[in-house]
Amino acid sequence: ETDYETEDGRAFLVSVKKESPGFGSREAGKQLRTKLLNLLDANRAKALILDWEGIPLISSSFADEAIGKLFVEMGPLEFSGRIKNIGLPAFVRQLIDKAILQRSAQTVARAHDVASSMNREIKITETEASPDE
Repeated sequence: ETDYETEDGRAFLVSVKKESPGFGSREAGKQLRTKLLNLLDANRAKALILDWEGIPLISSSFADEAIGKLFVEMGPLEFSGRIKNIGLPAFVRQLIDKAILQRSAQTVARAHDVASSMNREIKITETEASPDE
């Protein structure tokens, strides 16, 4: 982890280009996300700077696996408070924004489905438990 510390020691700096074997697959995105989570867990007080310099293009699946899922795992407040992106080309930024929005929408929809299902089960249980008149 000390290999990734900034000179002032306040943050971790990760060169995405050096850390990922490629930028076109879910597997590569998962490897990067795992690395980032390990660094974030190593010191909860430090921010994480992602340097995207030299990466003109990533796939949607890489963006989702690496950043979209990281955003959902961390939550919006912790993510925005601890993750900073530098050297981010406009097109890569658009793909990351889209991945975050889509992954967040899926997570909200799933949570809504679970809540609806639980409500149905509660109503069924209440109906079964109520005495016949």
